[in-house]
Amino acid sequence: MALGDNNNSTLAAHLRTIPDPRKKKGKQFQWWHLLLIVSWGLLCGQKMVRGITEWAQEHAELILETLGEELPRVPSESTLRRALRYVDVEALQSEVAQYGQELAALAPCAPV
Repeated sequence: MALGDNNNSTLAAHLRTIPDPRKKKGKQFQWWHLLLIVSWGLLCGQKMVRGITEWAQEHAELILETLGEELPRVPSESTLRRALRYVDVEALQSEVAQYGQELAALAPCAPV
């Protein structure tokens, strides 16, 4: 089962709920794929598009294996830059926060 399969407990499932604001013409990647790769890069400490792209290129084999046949290749820096212009930051923050709350409920942090 690839990560993109319909499993509501994954970050991918949460990102799939964010509407794709792009026009239909010329889409090479699913919207949630782009959001997931950006999210993974951010979670791994990358703060700039170039860093996220380099991280994705360095981990291309794992990314492609994880997402299965749904992802034809890792997106380029220019693709990620164009995509980030359209991101609904509030929707993205909301879905990532909801996913984080679900994870926290599964494994609550120990008291300090």
